[in-house]
Amino acid sequence: MRNPTPSALLPDGRYHLFLPVLRIGTASFCLVQCWYWWSNLYDLFGDQGWIQWEISKAAATTWSLHLVDFSEVVAPAGFDKNESVVLFFALYSLLAVAVLLGFCTRVSAGLLWVLHVMILNTLSDFIYGVDIFLHIALFYLVIFPVNRYWSLDARLFGQKAKGISDKTYNRIFQLHLCLVYFSSGLEKALHADWWNGNAIWYTLNHADFTTIHVADTLLHYPWLLQLLGIGTLFTELFYSVVMWIPRWRVLLLAFVVMMHLYIGIALGLRIFSVMMILLSVTAWLSDCVNDYQGFSFKPRIVPQQDPLQWANGRLS
Repeated sequence: MRNPTPSALLPDGRYHLFLPVLRIGTASFCLVQCWYWWSNLYDLFGDQGWIQWEISKAAATTWSLHLVDFSEVVAPAGFDKNESVVLFFALYSLLAVAVLLGFCTRVSAGLLWVLHVMILNTLSDFIYGVDIFLHIALFYLVIFPVNRYWSLDARLFGQKAKGISDKTYNRIFQLHLCLVYFSSGLEKALHADWWNGNAIWYTLNHADFTTIHVADTLLHYPWLLQLLGIGTLFTELFYSVVMWIPRWRVLLLAFVVMMHLYIGIALGLRIFSVMMILLSVTAWLSDCVNDYQGFSFKPRIVPQQDPLQWANGRLS
């Protein structure tokens, strides 16, 4: 007779980790990004900054929210345009702290998402992957019950009955990431530069991004450039397959983390790398913990006893 299976020993499957980690990680990232922007706050978001409000507002669609709209709302209270920028980010940070602590979580996350829309429209010319993925994460904070665990809401108002399991929310998020990585890998695979290593050399030689000047040195090792390019392709293309294999997903997750660390260090895209590592680790943390717990519970075979053995012993 076998011992209880790991799944029986772990009825919750550790999937309760996903919702609070997503909430805490995303809110923390918002606060880190605010700190990152603070030294250039007026240059980035001011009325006469690198992109003036008149230009960015004209470039946005007529119904899009913008920092101009926020400034007009608070102007009757005596705030000028620069003060409205400070007030905006004070409110943005306060909402991020509320989400981090899990206080009025869905309302706070919804307002934070709206303020992030204003940031996207104000910085339209500077927007890249990190802002898009942060916007997606904030959207999930609104629609997922991320206040179920480790939150002030759960402590103050109690936990509500579960309508949908934690595992289902985790699977939705995982499927989204699989589509993201597969589409990115497929797009890269259609360009020969990723197969012959030229794309890696171009990125390392790009004056606007690279922080490690090793491109000329790597020209002497074309096989290494090609290996890095093909490795990136296979990591992204097979992300949506290997991540569902218990004994392999931890290894691929480590490759994904290393890939984004390389992007952050070599290209200087540190914030983007942190965002992508956060999303992947959050998505697969519960499964990786389950794998570890499952491997640690090694079934023990108990020899089965012959039902007639005792009787035979008595009869002999």
